[in-house]
Amino acid sequence: MDVEKLVLENKNLKTFTNGSDLIEFYADLNVANLPVKELSVNLRATKNNYIQEIEEMIRMIENNEAQLIYFDSIRRLYFMPKNEILKKLERFEIQNFYGGFLIKNITPHTIDN
Repeated sequence: MDVEKLVLENKNLKTFTNGSDLIEFYADLNVANLPVKELSVNLRATKNNYIQEIEEMIRMIENNEAQLIYFDSIRRLYFMPKNEILKKLERFEIQNFYGGFLIKNITPHTIDN
């Protein structure tokens, strides 16, 4: 699966990622970093609004406003860890590609009347 194709075919969505610099290099997209878990890797100080950032990211994916692209080879220890991402977002579609995965909601978002 081609990462560039995945990114570009969903360019209307906000893209949460651990590799925003990489994606911005290839495409002009609405990119956001994954939630930052630790303010300092040395001190292991957890960011106060970490849970709220995760909940907002999940809400946006659920509402088809966002997707998540994770690159295995990019190791930034302060971001939300891979195992936590996979656990919290397991109900969404996970598309694997060489070197990572894409998570998005494949169910159309409907507004209840």
